[in-house]
Amino acid sequence: MGFAWWVIFYFAACAVIGGIAGAMAGAADPQNASEAGRLAGEKMVSAYILYILGGSFLAAAVGSATGFLPGTRGKKPKPKPKQEP
Repeated sequence: MGFAWWVIFYFAACAVIGGIAGAMAGAADPQNASEAGRLAGEKMVSAYILYILGGSFLAAAVGSATGFLPGTRGKKPKPKPKQEP
């Protein structure tokens, strides 16, 4: 389940970083906002890819190891039924 969280964190980080860079570039060049935004997003994600990968891995590893993320908590043992003599 930790791998799934790593993928989710990776794509979310890429979307946020690329979206912010793209929005800023698009606002600076309204005539070519779509193309400028796409290029700025690609450039920003490419520049910070190691930080994105490392941060996503760290968040997924810590969240999974501690059981904080959904689906990563260990199963609780079933209580044994009391036997009456």
